[in-house]
Amino acid sequence: MSFSEKLQQRRKLQDDTAAVYEDYGKKKQVFKKGKSRLYKEECERQLLQLNKVGVQPPTEICEVELPTEEPATPTPQEAPQPASPPPRPELRVRKQWVKSENIKFRQDRRSPEVLNKAKEIAVRFGLPKEVCLRLALLFQFRDTERGEDMLTVYLTALQRLKKGFKCAKLANGSLKVKKKFLQVDPKAPTVYIKGVGPVFRRTTALDIRAIQEVYAGTSESREFLEVNRRIKTLGHRLEENRCCVIKTDVRTYSLIFDRAEDMDDFFAVVDVLKGTHGPAVWREDTSAAGNVFRVDEGMDMTL
Repeated sequence: MSFSEKLQQRRKLQDDTAAVYEDYGKKKQVFKKGKSRLYKEECERQLLQLNKVGVQPPTEICEVELPTEEPATPTPQEAPQPASPPPRPELRVRKQWVKSENIKFRQDRRSPEVLNKAKEIAVRFGLPKEVCLRLALLFQFRDTERGEDMLTVYLTALQRLKKGFKCAKLANGSLKVKKKFLQVDPKAPTVYIKGVGPVFRRTTALDIRAIQEVYAGTSESREFLEVNRRIKTLGHRLEENRCCVIKTDVRTYSLIFDRAEDMDDFFAVVDVLKGTHGPAVWREDTSAAGNVFRVDEGMDMTL
């Protein structure tokens, strides 16, 4: 076929195509798919995945919030409304102790009582020396019963995390809800996020020193914020007391716990292993000895 014949064939094809769109005007129409229907199905699928997490679904009822679409040609009279900033990440006291009296610390890391108690904890639980010392310092309360209560909280949390428990994690890209098994090795010390499944089981190992902070709630996770934006169109949102964000130097990990108590225990373990946000007696100096809990960077630790 010569070049002129090919050119004539192309022109004929263009004329035939133009005739098809003749009834729709000179400009060809673009027939879009039903985006609203597809978006609703995607939101329903996301909510269905979330409701399979844990014994109780990690969502709660809220007002329906539909995504707003910006007009193609905004009028000059309408000023752009500034987007409301997300709530600040929550750094909360891991255990809400009722302050019945003004508790003070004697804070003596070298006292025979503290050293003997640290040795006792090390033999019984096999924990690192520094962790045992932090736990033993809880006995320096004037209110010994409160110290016993706090020590029980941290030891119970350590024992639970050593055994591990199930949770879920949001995938960074696809936002899929993946079943995981959370476990902590205090000796390493390392946090393990293990995959659960018959085929592919990926394990993420996080050195406790690489963890910058753990946050309660959804505000520090782009994945949580996007999931909330989707399921709010159906009148649901994630429960803040079951969502946790682990922040490292590289990325964040968005975890959904089966129970609120699981998140409290995980926070307590991270605190005692890192020595942060815990009782003020953990601080080596005496600047916060008058408070039950440490106050770091303007954190609200009101009891």
